[in-house]
Amino acid sequence: MSRKVITQKIDIKGWKTIIKELQRIKGGSFKDIIKSEAGEVLRQTTNRKSTKLARHEAIVNYLMPWGSPFGGYMGKKKGYTLKSGEAGVSRQTTYLLTHRLPNNIWNYIVQKQTKKVQNPYDNVGMNKGQFAYMAKILRLPNGTNGFDGSANKYIQKSPDEVKENTFAKERGKKDSKYSIEVGSNLSKVLRFGRGATNFKSVMKGRARKMERALAKGILNDIKKRTRAYPMIFKK
Repeated sequence: MSRKVITQKIDIKGWKTIIKELQRIKGGSFKDIIKSEAGEVLRQTTNRKSTKLARHEAIVNYLMPWGSPFGGYMGKKKGYTLKSGEAGVSRQTTYLLTHRLPNNIWNYIVQKQTKKVQNPYDNVGMNKGQFAYMAKILRLPNGTNGFDGSANKYIQKSPDEVKENTFAKERGKKDSKYSIEVGSNLSKVLRFGRGATNFKSVMKGRARKMERALAKGILNDIKKRTRAYPMIFKK
């Protein structure tokens, strides 16, 4: 089944400062610092409570019309707006789907929503697992607490599905040119688990934490450095 690829460029202000400062404090290679930070970002994203395993019923309830069955679940979408020309309407109109609608309009809406729900339907549950899988194929360190158990279970249960929809690559042979690129082809299932949002949020949070640490001199405290950067400042 073909899927729509959603691309989002993550450009976090201050991220390069993090890497340079950590390398200055810790020493070692640029590549090792990036891999350690990448592993921690992926781990935190997976383990966030708001990064949820998307469920079949959540997708169906959101996308399918009220009471319309799909895959054994009933839809709960209560409103739908048709543009001029769609299903024969002469002007843009919003319909309340809990009311009885003319067959031509109802059928049009159901068909449109069925196409939308089929794309992410077989990707449910993968929201946590994708980040753990990215770390796995990049051979990144797992940190002190490792990855969420449900993420690892999903990888074990559906390895082909995970592999098909997720990728991670290392780029640049020279240490100073080294970078990591990760991607997910989960289509609209992402909105049900906040995976992409949390990934960006974790990166922003670590950039802010570094800025505050530099300003307050906290980086001289090895205990706080270890807690904030467990895979770099090991005891």
